[in-house]
Amino acid sequence: MLKKIVLLTIILSCANVYAQSTKNQLNKNGHKEGYWEKKDAEGNIIFEGHFKDGKPQDTLYYFYPKHKIKAKMTYTPNEPLVAFISYFENGEIQSKGNYLNKKKVGLWTFYREEGVLLSKETYKDNVLNGLAEYFYFSGDKFRETIYQNGKKEGNLKEGVWKIFDENGKLLETTHYKDGLLMKKE
Repeated sequence: MLKKIVLLTIILSCANVYAQSTKNQLNKNGHKEGYWEKKDAEGNIIFEGHFKDGKPQDTLYYFYPKHKIKAKMTYTPNEPLVAFISYFENGEIQSKGNYLNKKKVGLWTFYREEGVLLSKETYKDNVLNGLAEYFYFSGDKFRETIYQNGKKEGNLKEGVWKIFDENGKLLETTHYKDGLLMKKE
């Protein structure tokens, strides 16, 4: 029995040494390979994940100090699609959505630190395109806007903008074209 315990201890020690020695490795082409992590000056892990030939595999994690998750990026095998979730330090979700070729696409949701929905925005190629909704702290809708092909540079408004009171009642509808107010209802 004692021999088995000693043998198991040796095997586990070797495995641990091997695992530590295979962190942050580059393959023959100079690309990241295997498990990677990065630490801050205090020794806290701020990033960890697996790579194959320089490409992220599965899920990459970014951390606040004390190993609290700051962001999670889940990669789709052989696809340029990445599911992204960021977190406040208290653990509540801050934002979630998808990246395609490193650009925001589709529906993105943003939250306040208390976990309350702040906004829902639709993106195409990293610019607002489609329905965008903004919410009061109570969760009721504050504003609804439809962006057209990213037509919002600076404060340039485009399309239909709707403003709601805190009870969800529509207060105002405005129509913009190239930043100019065309109609107000």
